[in-house]
Amino acid sequence: MSSLAKYERFDGNGIELIIDVKTGESFATISGYSRMSDKDKSTISRRYQGVAEMERKTAEIQTAGGLQGVALIDGKLAMRWLTKDKPALLVAMGEVGWNV
Repeated sequence: MSSLAKYERFDGNGIELIIDVKTGESFATISGYSRMSDKDKSTISRRYQGVAEMERKTAEIQTAGGLQGVALIDGKLAMRWLTKDKPALLVAMGEVGWNV
């Protein structure tokens, strides 16, 4: 797992992202993506299992429940999923400058 100090959480206006402060890369947790897209967490977990293992990433993130090891959905993948799951949110995120 990656170091906690490397990541910062952004949570506001229905957007939940994890930002790698060294590279600027953005990620979503499975729970965060589930809430953003209004899709069931189990659906997103199953979908994530279909992602190639070499594309999967984990990190230790401070959550409401304490420090947790979490799976991270790459921003590019989240963008592709949002195209189908919730296009209006993808447009709103683009308007505020989200890029991957």
